[in-house]
Amino acid sequence: MSGYAWLGKISIPRQWSDVSLEKSAALDDGVVLLCSGRPQKNKLVIRGGTYVNRYTMFDAHERIEVGSYCMIGPHCYVTDSDHSMEAGLIVGKQPMRSKAVSIGDGYGLAPVSSF
Repeated sequence: MSGYAWLGKISIPRQWSDVSLEKSAALDDGVVLLCSGRPQKNKLVIRGGTYVNRYTMFDAHERIEVGSYCMIGPHCYVTDSDHSMEAGLIVGKQPMRSKAVSIGDGYGLAPVSSF
């Protein structure tokens, strides 16, 4: 964590050292930050000024990055992996596949100004 972050009753079940929260990030009650696989610094990054609403889950196997000043709604599920869908194989036997996920900054291309 870098600087002050507002945290409700969140859960980081394992690999907490893979998670990076920047200054002024806010995570509401019930947010889950889950990292799996080989430990890796900055596997799950939430940039400054971002608000994550209640009961949202991040499930990072490779890398998930959320930009600055984003607003994530309640009950969202963000993951970077899934099982394959090969014909004739049950889900539990399907190989996992993953690819990094990046959610851009919440203010897009517009300049940020104060009122």
